Amino acid sequence: ENIEDILRSNREIAGQIKILAVNAGIQAAKAGDYGEGFRVVAHQLKALISGTEKSLSQSRGLLEDIRTRAKQSSDTIRRSANLLEKQLEDLGATGRLIEKIMTSFGDSVQRVDQIQSAAHAQHSDLDQVAAGVDYVGFAAKDLSEETQRLLDQVALISASLSRLKVILLPLEGAPR
Repeated sequence: ENIEDILRSNREIAGQIKILAVNAGIQAAKAGDYGEGFRVVAHQLKALISGTEKSLSQSRGLLEDIRTRAKQSSDTIRRSANLLEKQLEDLGATGRLIEKIMTSFGDSVQRVDQIQSAAHAQHSDLDQVAAGVDYVGFAAKDLSEETQRLLDQVALISASLSRLKVILLPLEGAPR
C-alpha cells in the first residue's frame, strides 16, 4: 500500500508538471520571440512527463508482479506447512506403533524365557528318568535329543529376540 501511495503521489506530481508545461507553452506563445526560454522549458517538461509516465507504468507492472509472486509464495508455504503437519502426525502414529511393538516384544521375550526355563527343567527331569530306567533308555534318549533341538531353537530365537531388543531399545527413548 505504501508503494501504491508513492506511485499515486508521483502521478499527481506528473499531472502538476504537465499543467506547468502547458502554462509554459502558453506563456511562450504570448511572449513571441521573447518566450523562447519558456518554449524550451515547456519542451523539457513534456519530455520529463513522458519519461515519468513510462516509469510509473513500469513500476505499476512490477508491483503487480511482486504481489502475484508473493501470493504464490504464501500459498506454497501454506501447502508446505500443511504437508509438514500431516507428516508429523504420521510420525507420531509411527512412534506409538513402535511403542506397542516394543511392549509386545518385551512380553514375548519374557514368554520365551519362561519356555526356555521350563524346557531346561524338563530336560533335567528327563535325564534323571533316563538314568534310572534302563528299559526306557532309548525312548528317553530320543526325547532328550528332540528336547535339545527344541532348546537350541528356543535359544536361537531367544538370542535373536535379545539382539532385536538391543537394536530397538535405543529407539524406545528416542524423540518422536
